[in-house]
Amino acid sequence: MPLTPEDVDAWLDGVVPSLLDREGIVGATVVIVDDGEVVTQRGFGWAEVDANGTGVRPVDPARTLFRIGSVSKVVVGTAVMQLVERGQLDLDAPVEDYLDLEIQARFATPITLRHLLTHTAGFEDRVSNVLLPEGAEAPELRDAVRPPPPQIFEPGTTPAYSNYSSTLAAYIVERVSGEPFAEYARKNVFEPAEMGTASFEQPLPEDLAAMATTTYPSAGEPATHFEHLGPWPSGSVSASGADMAAFMLAHLDSDSSPLLSPTSLETMHSRALSADTLGGLADGDSMAISFYEQTRNGVSGIAHGGDLSHDHAELWLSPQRGSGIFVGFNSSGVRNDSPAAFREIIIDGFVTRYLASAQATPQQLDTSVDHAAQLAGVYELSRRAESTFVRIYSAASKVTVRADGVGAITLTGITDLAGVPLRFVQVEPWLWQSARGSDQLSVRVGEDGSIEAIALHPAFVITPMSPWRAAVVPTLVASIALLLIAVVAWPVRAVAGVVFTKPLRQRPRDRRLRLLSLLAAVAALAAVGLWLMAAVQMLNFGGLSHLVVRTAQALTLIGILGAVPAFWRAVRMVRERRWWPAALAVLTVVGFLGWAYVALVGGLLTPSLHP
Repeated sequence: MPLTPEDVDAWLDGVVPSLLDREGIVGATVVIVDDGEVVTQRGFGWAEVDANGTGVRPVDPARTLFRIGSVSKVVVGTAVMQLVERGQLDLDAPVEDYLDLEIQARFATPITLRHLLTHTAGFEDRVSNVLLPEGAEAPELRDAVRPPPPQIFEPGTTPAYSNYSSTLAAYIVERVSGEPFAEYARKNVFEPAEMGTASFEQPLPEDLAAMATTTYPSAGEPATHFEHLGPWPSGSVSASGADMAAFMLAHLDSDSSPLLSPTSLETMHSRALSADTLGGLADGDSMAISFYEQTRNGVSGIAHGGDLSHDHAELWLSPQRGSGIFVGFNSSGVRNDSPAAFREIIIDGFVTRYLASAQATPQQLDTSVDHAAQLAGVYELSRRAESTFVRIYSAASKVTVRADGVGAITLTGITDLAGVPLRFVQVEPWLWQSARGSDQLSVRVGEDGSIEAIALHPAFVITPMSPWRAAVVPTLVASIALLLIAVVAWPVRAVAGVVFTKPLRQRPRDRRLRLLSLLAAVAALAAVGLWLMAAVQMLNFGGLSHLVVRTAQALTLIGILGAVPAFWRAVRMVRERRWWPAALAVLTVVGFLGWAYVALVGGLLTPSLHP
């Protein structure tokens, strides 16, 4: 299909308005560039609606600013490459050469800018203070990068998505250039690329704030506030569709880009890591500098997505074809995956309609059945925490790989737009592809034949979950059930004693032991509630209450110590051959021991308050 403004506009008019209605998204912008020109830049829906849902301000692609989330990381990468081009930075020098803070390295391999910009520095994830409470001011960049999170992977070996890494790279730009990063980006990226309204600032200056879209959870719901990020260089850019068109054209201009030389552009757009460190993970799409490779229907591309609570965006470029597309939304829609489904339809539709040629249906290999059976199992995301209590939430977020017995695999949570699990077949040794052509899974196999990692995305992988960690969730459920039985049995027995005139007769010591164990059980159950509260706070990207965490830890410890009086009481009941009380006491002991296991393996008692 010819890539003309007339055809593109007709295609968008036939697709986008219906998607807005179906997904409950208030407003969107779509921008397409090709061969050094803007093919189209469109606004759909509303940048603002009134309390009745009636449109007040339509989306203007030239003047309505959208939050682009983690697409901002590409701006950080561009800034780094400019200083590399000037000889002020080296992608492969240890980052500590440029820093005034110490990183507690766990591995001999030093962290480099290449690692920071490819999510392979090995840092564990941080989830608190990513989005700050309403009204909170974003920290100075130096404060945002202190203290560094611990490492859990050797640099260069394991992609693990990291907002911190991009923020640290921005801080290095700030230190080496001698000016605040937001100011550097304005003068050296936004202005040369003619991105006249783009800004990292939080809050936006008054003139730009008047242009910003209002953000909504979904159509018909009240607006939300302008979100402030803690690690702000990793996702705080506000930009119009026209700004993003200019940015795409600057990156696609391989001869006279206002941002980077042809050599620097090629470096930034090319695969940044090799099989020397990634192993078999390099067989599929991998990371470039701040971009991730994303092949769609046989068309090679580089991309980056961005998501705040309710602002969403995605950028996709094909440097070989000189084409690109950007989509941005100001709401999350009616389903958790509404923005993802929307942008998948638009971007995949663009590539399929205008750039792709017919692709053969992937055919599986003779080794597929055996390899699928080897892959089957339970895994966990590389984007996780190990040194804080967030470890328990990582353990609860397991991914199950299933082999279908005929050479294909499916994975928990990876579905098509209809919610049906995607089926992957092996198209090369240890490289798997879905039938729709835009999803790849590459696998790193150890020298002993064990599965070390599966790449779900260039920026993160899944690694095998140990049996110890896999047992955390079922142990937690069983422990809660047993301790709940113990707590409920107390008033039930008291009521039964009154009704049947058979009061429970206990020696004073047994009464004290029973009371202590019951109070400990209540403490453990209360701790579960507080840990759930902490999880909600973090999932909503709000400020994590240290009081909630410390109280939960204190109650957790009391619950663990409850095993002592419960065990003592169980021994006494057995000695006295009081079998029913003994059985209940033994079950209570098992509940406490299970709770202790969950606390220790799940990291509930770790002292750090920087999850």
